[in-house]
Amino acid sequence: MAREPDLFIYNSPADKPAATYLNDLFRMAAQNKIPDIHFQWVQGDVHIQLREDGKLRHFETIEPAMGKMIDTKIRSRATMDLSQHQIPLDGRIGLRYPGLELEVRVSLVPSHNGQKIVCRLLDQQNASMNLERIRMPPLVEHAFREMINEPQGLILVTGPTGSGKTTTLYAALNAINDGTLNICTIEHPVEYVVKGFVQINVTPQLSFALGLRALLRQDPDVILIGEIRDQETAQIAIQAANTGHLVFATLHSNSAAQAVPRIIDLGVDAQTLASVLIGVIAQRLVQTLRSDIDHEWVPINDVERMWLRKNGLPAITGKVPFAPSKESFSGKCPIIELIRSDKSVRTAIIGGGGEMTILNAAARQTQFDTLGQSAVRMVTDGITTMARVRSLIKDDSVKPTVRRIGDVLIAQGLITFTQANQAAELQLRCTIEGKVKKFGQALIDLALVSQDDVVNALGFTEGAVEFLTELAAARKINFKALNDTVELWRTERNQESIFDMLIEQNLISKDRLYEEVYFADGYGSPAGNSNSLLSAGGVAVAAV
Repeated sequence: MAREPDLFIYNSPADKPAATYLNDLFRMAAQNKIPDIHFQWVQGDVHIQLREDGKLRHFETIEPAMGKMIDTKIRSRATMDLSQHQIPLDGRIGLRYPGLELEVRVSLVPSHNGQKIVCRLLDQQNASMNLERIRMPPLVEHAFREMINEPQGLILVTGPTGSGKTTTLYAALNAINDGTLNICTIEHPVEYVVKGFVQINVTPQLSFALGLRALLRQDPDVILIGEIRDQETAQIAIQAANTGHLVFATLHSNSAAQAVPRIIDLGVDAQTLASVLIGVIAQRLVQTLRSDIDHEWVPINDVERMWLRKNGLPAITGKVPFAPSKESFSGKCPIIELIRSDKSVRTAIIGGGGEMTILNAAARQTQFDTLGQSAVRMVTDGITTMARVRSLIKDDSVKPTVRRIGDVLIAQGLITFTQANQAAELQLRCTIEGKVKKFGQALIDLALVSQDDVVNALGFTEGAVEFLTELAAARKINFKALNDTVELWRTERNQESIFDMLIEQNLISKDRLYEEVYFADGYGSPAGNSNSLLSAGGVAVAAV
């Protein structure tokens, strides 16, 4: 069989312009990371739109004669019936440029005034994607690597169409593919072809559930499910994760925490899900600023300040990058929200907790940022702009009510997002070296805050309640009075310091309280660890 031509070809001088136009258009779109090209025929004219940064933008209008040739070229290359104009058609196109190989998924539907063709571009270089190229924050990447190296269980990746879910999943598969694993995928359709993987396309005759049942008889070690969209597929995925397989799957939800009730709504038992779930990633793709040019940095405006407030984020006091045009951007990377299924999260799932309960449980985790927090971190690091993240993260996103030391210190203006990053990265380096260094101690070691600053911030967090409960158990503070104060703090005065509330009631003096925090054993960590404020785990010292 003759090899398919690398690009669109022409048979005569008359159709050369159409072939050249399409070759140039697809190359330009791929180079600019444009995922979709829309061709819409309206009374002969062809309106071409490109999806950029999640939005369709008009690119060009082609006159009827050229439009007819474009229709013929796309249909021929995608092996679609040239004479069929009454039913939807699907096809696939392969294009090979120097240093660039594309797979193009083609969908054609007839419309009232003509037809529409949508082409989804799949860069085959992503088939060999690695986690370093994903550009995850260091704490997130470390947590994700630990997750994907679990021997069995379920990992969910969620986000809207075009958010990079498949690319993240293939980077994960490549990271664990050491040649000893039977890695199988079932997708609709297979987007990236990888040598050595068993990859199955969903068809009208072969559903996700049917294909997944077949794969379970193929002695798989790792299974990738393109999408969990119905009860049968969800239950088989849980069964696979519960019987010695590592299962990756995508799901449509607005956040990582929302993915849990979403899959339970498909009929999955909450306790079973809690026992197999390793973690959930939610992500959005954002355009990134070019690193080869200098960008202007400006104060945030009133609209951006309001967006921060509506998303429960502290105001940015410094300047942020400004991009006057799309030429300021090059490439994309994900905004990520990652939840690990630890004891607190599992308890929330089993207890029937909804999105907010799970979100608050996850907020205690060191690597956790909401999508909004992650987005702002990328802005202050100069990776992208406020305008770009505002278009992706909406004002109505659910926000955790749990506060952490980092959140409090930023809100108080004592540290910046960038300094919080520095402390988090110091934490990670210590973890990799087998040492424990909590967030408060990292901030102190970097000379960013004092011990008193950390203790004061602790009073605004749930970690303070855990510490005070231990004091009450040791009869160093009245248990009933503490419970009453905690209830008042949680329901009516949660923007205040619970330490200050206890001091104003004369339940404990400030000097005594600070002494206990500095030197008491066991707060948030195993008994016997001294200087527990600085070594405590959990929400009190999690990164921002």
